[in-house]
Amino acid sequence: MKVSNCNTILIVVIGLMLIGFYFFYENGIEQHVSIYSKEIEGLKVQNDTLLSKNKRLDINIELLKIQQDSLKHLVEIKGEKIKNLNQIKYEKIKAIGHYTNDKLFQFFAGVDTDSTRAE
Repeated sequence: MKVSNCNTILIVVIGLMLIGFYFFYENGIEQHVSIYSKEIEGLKVQNDTLLSKNKRLDINIELLKIQQDSLKHLVEIKGEKIKNLNQIKYEKIKAIGHYTNDKLFQFFAGVDTDSTRAE
């Protein structure tokens, strides 16, 4: 009987230890859940902030793409103008190469020496 009482007491003590461990363990889990819940809420707020910043940046990128396209078009137009001006300059230089001395004098001096012209 003594062994039986000892076994009973031992079983009761082990049972109480298990019950105590269970309550402490559950309390610890609830604390961790509370901490993690707060962290999750903080991360959600950060995520929302970052999403709104991302949307603003997307809008800015779209505006910059529109400006880029506009500037690219202007560069193409200016390039065509430069090409045309270079062509005109080349034609004038080529024409000057075939001028006589009198024509060269007239060209550079801006003087018209044509005496047959009526005034």
